[in-house]
Amino acid sequence: MKKLLKQLLAVTTAIMMAITLLPAMANAEPTINPNDTAKGTLTLTKKVPEKNENGGQDPVQGAVFTAYKVATLTPRENGSYSKFELVAPFTTLDVASDTLGNISTKALEDQAKRARDITQTKKDDFTEKENKWTSDPTGENGVTTIGDLPKGYYLVVETTTPDNYVASAPFFISVPMTNDAGNGWTYAISAMPKNEKIPGTEKTANKETVGTNEVVTYTVKGAQVAKYDLTTYTQENLKYWITDTLPEGLTFNNDIKVYNNATKDENGKYNFSDADLLTLGTDYTMATKGEKDKYTFKVELNGEQVTAQEGKSIYVVYSATATNPTIGNTGNTNSASTDYTNNPNGGVHTSPKENTVYSFEIKVNKTGDEKENNEYKKLAGAEFELLNGTNTVLGKGTSGENGLVTFYAVDMDGNVIKENGKKKELKLPEGEYYLKETKAPSGYSLLNSKVKVEISKKADSTGYNYEYKINNEEENKPIEDNGVVTVPIENKKGFTLPTTGGMGTYIFTIGGLVVMAGAVLLLVSSKKKRA
Repeated sequence: MKKLLKQLLAVTTAIMMAITLLPAMANAEPTINPNDTAKGTLTLTKKVPEKNENGGQDPVQGAVFTAYKVATLTPRENGSYSKFELVAPFTTLDVASDTLGNISTKALEDQAKRARDITQTKKDDFTEKENKWTSDPTGENGVTTIGDLPKGYYLVVETTTPDNYVASAPFFISVPMTNDAGNGWTYAISAMPKNEKIPGTEKTANKETVGTNEVVTYTVKGAQVAKYDLTTYTQENLKYWITDTLPEGLTFNNDIKVYNNATKDENGKYNFSDADLLTLGTDYTMATKGEKDKYTFKVELNGEQVTAQEGKSIYVVYSATATNPTIGNTGNTNSASTDYTNNPNGGVHTSPKENTVYSFEIKVNKTGDEKENNEYKKLAGAEFELLNGTNTVLGKGTSGENGLVTFYAVDMDGNVIKENGKKKELKLPEGEYYLKETKAPSGYSLLNSKVKVEISKKADSTGYNYEYKINNEEENKPIEDNGVVTVPIENKKGFTLPTTGGMGTYIFTIGGLVVMAGAVLLLVSSKKKRA
């Protein structure tokens, strides 16, 4: 019995000793074979931070990463992990090599920013596969890899940022790294850098079609201002610019207002409050088109002006006058874009948007009711007015030898407008119009009623898809790409009155003489009877 108790005590003591050694075993430093030639692979996965409607995260496609070698790693003879040695051009980093893998998160962020700046100022010091390694763009699944990384300490920088995103912060990795269990090393390293998604530029107008001298009001909603991590980005280098370019046919009215907030009504119209109005010179600056500049205007936020508006959208509201709009499907395309810092390397992303308003022209094809050479005769000299639905005269025109009437815009007094000695052609938006003939060609009857012309957009359509109807026809006709609506109008041959001094005069003269002769005969006969 005593012997059995001694055996049990020995076993128990052995177990207890083993248990007491477990923490030490768990905390034992894993070792690296100094002769190990394995290389590391970094797998990077990019996903939108915000959850989608299904609760997941959408992948981000098109991001490119570069790993820069900051230090070499030489395992000690006993296989313990770290002996780092900074390599050029990172030798100026303010960190001791022997503490590179064991410093605070804040210190790492500061050093990552400094190291990132070095990659920009010393670009010529880096050679692919020697001290830098570049990934392919992230694919449809948001994943890319950087392989063949020798042992060492690396700075990983997002060097190409996809559209409508702000780059993730640079970060460090070591090759190899401790495994998840903390008891060994792995050369397969994974990271999920985060990108902030930035909604893009929007451009809207208060009308889809425009006529001569009409005013169009535009609203540009710039891309949302990013929330920049100033441990990664340098504030004074931040920029946020909204640039707008008008087509030649529209003239800027120089009446810009800039807001940092807006509401939308049930019809999708933006509404603004004076409380959200930004101040020129304080909150932003503005440049207008110069001799060499293509843009019409540029609203600029720089440095502190950018961070003051972080997380907000900037709205620019202004108007333009259609001095000479282009007709047809080419339209009058106004382009706007937001340029904003999206990469701490100094990268700037441009988010463009276009808006097109269309214009049309009405012409009259004036003919007679008789044919010449198997075609109805073209009539010159017919004068017309073009009126709107309120009976206001918008334009006037006279048919030429080809029978066509081109309408020219008129002023408040009804006089045709001239610019640089030339008549100003009348361009029209969609709407209801009336053609009134005010003078018929010689020998033809005047049109006795107005001709109604309706221009409208085809129901449930987008882009250039317009049609017209004449005098309440049953079916609308499509407007061709040139934007011209030609209305055929025929004049009937008029009645021909006798010519002064011609045969008609002779007939009346002879008749008068006959009457006079009859009167004389009656007078003579009457006198004879009395005698």
